[in-house]
Amino acid sequence: MGFIDELEDGKVKEWYTYHKLDEFLEDTGKRAINQGYVFDKQSGLFIRPHFNENTTRQLKSTIVDIIFPMPVDRHTHYDVGEAIKVISGTGFFYYRNKREVLENGTEKFVPVETMHSFSPDKGQFLELEIAYTGIFNPEEEMCITPFYEFKPWKELYK
Repeated sequence: MGFIDELEDGKVKEWYTYHKLDEFLEDTGKRAINQGYVFDKQSGLFIRPHFNENTTRQLKSTIVDIIFPMPVDRHTHYDVGEAIKVISGTGFFYYRNKREVLENGTEKFVPVETMHSFSPDKGQFLELEIAYTGIFNPEEEMCITPFYEFKPWKELYK
């Protein structure tokens, strides 16, 4: 059974299938798992926390590495800001209605309640280190535009 079969979100699974990127997901996933990442079956992303839950609580900040093999929803966080740094890969950062290029070493800061999104270049993955200004709570993340409806990502993946 492959990563695409494990996906719980039908739109994410449909996106990979439509763009014929199921093999890409498998190749990326195998490398990610070998590097200590965990596959998130809902989002289709690979996540590697820097610290365990106890240390994260003491630190009062969530720090993770995330591999984005696909674009993500334009969203905002009502409880935390985030500092990002590109570890590897290239892609785009959509922030304040502007698309900016992301490449190795690029650093950005996203204030609380600011709409943003990420996408790798087509056929690539984007690996980011993200440090949140508090404890990340997925329930405080609000989708503004789903990735499959977001015009800049639709144009990128024509």
